[in-house]
Amino acid sequence: MTDTRTPAPAACTTGAGRPAFVVNIEVFLERDGRWLLIRRGEKEAHAPGTLAGIGGKVEIGPPWILRTLTRLR
Repeated sequence: MTDTRTPAPAACTTGAGRPAFVVNIEVFLERDGRWLLIRRGEKEAHAPGTLAGIGGKVEIGPPWILRTLTRLR
């Protein structure tokens, strides 16, 4: 039997229309038994009002990991 369903559109696509991925980083920082957390906004689509690590979407272009680590200092 052939599957005739139309595939769902990709949530994110490149300029050429190919599926793309969004990369998120979340850091849970502990120092001396204390944790650095944020409370997500009440209007956030995902898990509003909950505690979370700090982070966000990875920006395109090198060296993204160095920029991320610099923000944590």
